[in-house]
Amino acid sequence: MPLSKIQVKEIKMQAKHAHENGAPITAKICNSVIALAQYRGKCAERTANWPGNILDNAMPLRLAGALHHLHLTSATNKMADIYNGKLSLQQDVDQRILSVVDEFDDEILPWFDGPPQTNEAARSASLIAALIWIGRHINLPFHIFEIGSSGGLNLLMPHYQYILGQYHHGPKNSPIIIQPEWRGNALYGKPPVISAICGCDINPLNLSDGAVAARLRAYIWPEMQLRFNRFERALHLAQTYKPHIDKMDAAAWLKQKLRAPPPQNGCRVIMHSIVWQYINDAEQTAIIKMLEDSGKMADDAQPLLWLSLETNRATFRHELHARWWDSKGEHRAYLGDAHAHGAWVDWRG
Repeated sequence: MPLSKIQVKEIKMQAKHAHENGAPITAKICNSVIALAQYRGKCAERTANWPGNILDNAMPLRLAGALHHLHLTSATNKMADIYNGKLSLQQDVDQRILSVVDEFDDEILPWFDGPPQTNEAARSASLIAALIWIGRHINLPFHIFEIGSSGGLNLLMPHYQYILGQYHHGPKNSPIIIQPEWRGNALYGKPPVISAICGCDINPLNLSDGAVAARLRAYIWPEMQLRFNRFERALHLAQTYKPHIDKMDAAAWLKQKLRAPPPQNGCRVIMHSIVWQYINDAEQTAIIKMLEDSGKMADDAQPLLWLSLETNRATFRHELHARWWDSKGEHRAYLGDAHAHGAWVDWRG
């Protein structure tokens, strides 16, 4: 069944997004969905009859994760020539992937059931920079609540060392140094104090489970070798500082947290990164209303901060926004853009 023009456009936009983020091989794999949808088998039928927005659902990246998993687990070596660049023409990549799907149709099919869970520690660079910046306006300890935590690598941010341009923050003996290319303005402000941090996810991942770790590795784009090294170090760190993640949907969890008495002389922080697109419209609306209602009750001793690093679906830029409430009312700031997996930060704060 041929895809519609809109679906083909969505697939090509996903591929363009990958290419612009330094992953040309992943881009070709995303584009191969166009050929797959016209092929035979269960995966072909699933892609051809995709019920939602292909781009918002990151459907091509689900296939990319499945294929990478087969390669990393040595189930097949057929993907090696694609990953090492020996097959570079799109038609050659398509034919090789169709061959793999022929052989592993049943194994690949379940990967289409859920979105990629690219739990990337380096995304926290933008979030910690926002906390440093917001300290000029909110000079209080932060109590952080993250929605869509996945395996919880952002929840380990107090244990990472950050080099953000000329700004250094975090424990100097940390096994993980996060040093994105720093663009734009210099960062300045007081080091943030994080007094509590926890998260929620509808499907929290146990990083000590070998199968879970293997799945997360598969979602790392094969071009990103530095990410593999950082991920392994983060897995080890997570055994020492196990992140606290509740198994709940975002709206229900935030309702529970926001109804609890706020900390005295502390700032509640609601944060999320590359997760908003996976939350349905009704839940998004409910979350926004809860935050706005809670914001009306905020003051200088108990302010409320909303931090988000999310994709602008029109520009494909990952934008960092801060919205906070205190005695003076509501405030907003667009603090910059960032690479999808933390390779650079273009700071505007």
